[in-house]
Amino acid sequence: MTKERLKIAHQIDNISAIDRPMGSADRERSGRVRDVGGSFGFGHREHWRLLRLRKIGRCTTTTGSRNEPRHRHRRTRLHSGRHVGIGTTSYSENIGAIGVTKVGSRRVIQAAALMMMVFEVLSKFGALFITIPEPIIGGIFCVLFGMIAATGLANLQFIDLNSSRNLLVLGFSIFFSLVLSQWMKANPGAINSGSQIFDQIVTVLMSTSMFTAGVLGFFLDNTIPGTDEERGRTKWLAHPDPNTKSSNEESAHEREFPQCTYDIPLITPWLKRQEWAAYLPFLPSYRPEVWSGKTKSWWRGENKCEDKPNVSASIPILIFFQPSSNEISSDNKGLAQIDEFTDDFSNETGADGYIVPNIIHFIRYEKFQLNFVDYVVLKAAMRNHRPDHFYYHTNMKNVTYDGKYWEWVRKDEPLWSRIRVKYLEAPTEIFGQKLSDGWRFHHGSDIGRIRVLMQYGGIYLDNDCFVIRSLDKYRKFECALNWGDKQFMGTQTLIAHKNSRFIKLWLESYKDNYRSDKWYYNAGERPTTEILLPKPHLIHRVKNNFGADTGVSMSLYKNRKFDWRHLDVIHLLTSHRSYLDPKYNQTPVFDENNIRTYEYPFGDMVRQLLDMQTPPSPSP
Repeated sequence: MTKERLKIAHQIDNISAIDRPMGSADRERSGRVRDVGGSFGFGHREHWRLLRLRKIGRCTTTTGSRNEPRHRHRRTRLHSGRHVGIGTTSYSENIGAIGVTKVGSRRVIQAAALMMMVFEVLSKFGALFITIPEPIIGGIFCVLFGMIAATGLANLQFIDLNSSRNLLVLGFSIFFSLVLSQWMKANPGAINSGSQIFDQIVTVLMSTSMFTAGVLGFFLDNTIPGTDEERGRTKWLAHPDPNTKSSNEESAHEREFPQCTYDIPLITPWLKRQEWAAYLPFLPSYRPEVWSGKTKSWWRGENKCEDKPNVSASIPILIFFQPSSNEISSDNKGLAQIDEFTDDFSNETGADGYIVPNIIHFIRYEKFQLNFVDYVVLKAAMRNHRPDHFYYHTNMKNVTYDGKYWEWVRKDEPLWSRIRVKYLEAPTEIFGQKLSDGWRFHHGSDIGRIRVLMQYGGIYLDNDCFVIRSLDKYRKFECALNWGDKQFMGTQTLIAHKNSRFIKLWLESYKDNYRSDKWYYNAGERPTTEILLPKPHLIHRVKNNFGADTGVSMSLYKNRKFDWRHLDVIHLLTSHRSYLDPKYNQTPVFDENNIRTYEYPFGDMVRQLLDMQTPPSPSP
């Protein structure tokens, strides 16, 4: 009877693992296979390695405990090339038990282990377990394995289950895998190639329904045509991380579950005192700023005149385990954490490593469809800077990716995978002062970019700012912006830490002094005269390289010899081309066709970006 119960439970467990990737038939590797269980999501190939760790994430979410530190995830990947010991294995049954009991304490596990050892030695105590009635065991199995099956099915929450395509993939994968495994068990000699080892491997794999279902699901989902909406990709990308908390929630969470929750007694404190241990990402003593700052610059060949740190022995490990943007849910990975800036912080030299998240923010009120210039700006930022994510902030609640240029973005997988959409209400007032009716969205965008940077930090760009060179060198400053000599500050390109002192003062400058009759008073004039002039140390001043001066933008449409390559960013001023561009009447709207023959520097920029053929030089 017990064997039959286990067999039924195993079949239920297989349903929760219909998408598990191939694991070794070797029993000592079964822990790793089960650790991967239930981790596949429709259409998320680029997140494969991250999903291998989701089982651990479910455990922490279920128990309400602190998420595992990243060094533990990296240590799991370090061991993934060989069999995994108990220390890095999670079993679906254990996750289910924790979900029911809400008990995940090490002390409970240690006490249970001690009891088991006692019961093993004293057989009379062990005999007590034999007396447990079978209905009780069956009830426990129903609850545990029911939760396990439901956990596996929860992976499908983002896909369209009304789609016949998805129903075919899901239904065929589950049913065929169960049928095939039973048929293989009923016909043990069906595979007979002449090689005993090969026959055993194929027989075991085809008898394992979790393997066959996973392979079938992966194959069918990636070969049968389907939209991103059907496959759940659109909702999945826009869905916030359930483990992401606001700053207040995170602070309370940290107090309840401090970092030491996952510390190894005696060993962790010793490691944190060792300098060399700061370079190894799989140790709790790892300091991201060491890699993201001097070491990373040295490895890339930057700052060649500086002294190179002696870390050559650890570099291969660092490169192998450096997390990619798809593996980490947080956008603050690898950053030196600064909760408050003081006057000791220099915005002339900056921090040793990056302190600003590698996110590019765009604000699009009332319109989400892209035009050709929007697409060019997005491609330029991707090609020349390569952020971790693009955040599109919009007041539109039902966003659709309509138009051919969004379709172009969707076909560019590295670019499309970085797109995130965030809802941002368009303000109608600021500190009780009604915004100008005529300039509501323009002034609202000024306020919106301040709030976005205060919430996330990162790089804000106007929708017509063309990135020419990487902006990473500005990410070590508290705040960097364009401020030319005898000019007001520019707001087209803003790079700031979310705790930037200037950004906070800028927002506060709106109090009781919003001027609805002036276009640029609160955005540029007032913060320059009342904040930057008396306190210039609050920012890193960029005088020319953000290309915010009108004269620079005009050169894109007038001066054929203008050298734009020395700039980091240039403001295209596309909404002002009617009086800047002498050829405006011939090309009032740029597209992929007329840009091929546009003879001024903007045409060169786009053709070089999109690898278009350069037209012959015009006649003198």
